[in-house]
Amino acid sequence: MRMKDENHAAEKAILERKLQDCQSTLPIYGLPEQKSPELNGPSNPMICSRCGDESSSLKQEHCFTGSDLPAQSPSMSVSETYEEHRIRVQHLTELLYEAELTGSRLTEQNRVLKEEIRRLTRNEERQRHFSNAEYLKNVVLKFHDARLSLLPVLTTMLSLSKEEAAELEKIAVSASDGTAGSSSFSSPWYGYLQRWSGGFS
Repeated sequence: MRMKDENHAAEKAILERKLQDCQSTLPIYGLPEQKSPELNGPSNPMICSRCGDESSSLKQEHCFTGSDLPAQSPSMSVSETYEEHRIRVQHLTELLYEAELTGSRLTEQNRVLKEEIRRLTRNEERQRHFSNAEYLKNVVLKFHDARLSLLPVLTTMLSLSKEEAAELEKIAVSASDGTAGSSSFSSPWYGYLQRWSGGFS
């Protein structure tokens, strides 16, 4: 009988230690300590053993559920975004520079082509007027006596541009002021007109 009492006391002490272990783990997870009289009795060894197993598993889960990966720093995210936008702006700047170069080149080509079209149009008009070579010869021969009055006729027949017409008018005015008595073939305007017609016969 005495041996049974000693065994009973030993089992009770073991159960009380397991109960204390269970109660010591409850505050870690925010659970209130519950001192139930049913758990203090010797008739609940399975509950205490289960509580001990669950407490050990909860401790392990508590150790490994924390985030072991380093959190991304906000400054690192901002710097990466800034670098990405900087590269994009640099790329767009290069594209804009290339587009401006292409635009200026196309503008210059457009100007040259328009001038060439005007030149070809004037050549066609000259060819149409050169078919009446006799009339053109008479205009040139009379140009010495009536320079200013024949300027519009020559401008139309030779299809002169504005710059060429202004230059011819300047030559005619200077010739009428200083060389009124000179021959027609020694006047400055004769050499100027000869370049368009290729010479007169």
